[in-house]
Amino acid sequence: MAERNSTRHAARKTKEMAHVGNWTNDECLEESTGTRIRAFLAKVKPLDGVDVGEHDTYREGRALIEGLGLAWDLESDDYRWDAIECATVLNFLHWIQPVKGSCFCDDNSRVNATCGFHAILQFMADQLYRLAPQVKGHKRAA
Repeated sequence: MAERNSTRHAARKTKEMAHVGNWTNDECLEESTGTRIRAFLAKVKPLDGVDVGEHDTYREGRALIEGLGLAWDLESDDYRWDAIECATVLNFLHWIQPVKGSCFCDDNSRVNATCGFHAILQFMADQLYRLAPQVKGHKRAA
């Protein structure tokens, strides 16, 4: 039993270290796309005057974006959105505004939320291209 717990602990520790290695080998924490996505979410709030409690797509869209940030941190190649999930995120983006005193559109802070916003948009575009049928004679934008 102790040997199994030791093996399980070693496997978990190896996985944790691989995750930490992502920050130390490839990029610093502030430059991580997952961190930038979370910075974007931290700088937005629901539109003034809109009760998002009536709109499940607001919470669902935010959760999908949080999942994208986590998938980026874990370097998950199999994280995907279908067309409904892309539409849900677009709906979320429709219901937000910058929090008072911040703007994600021209962010020069230590963790750049603008890059996070663009990462979300690029991921959605890639997912929609993946889902769209190839039309003969039509080139996809690069």
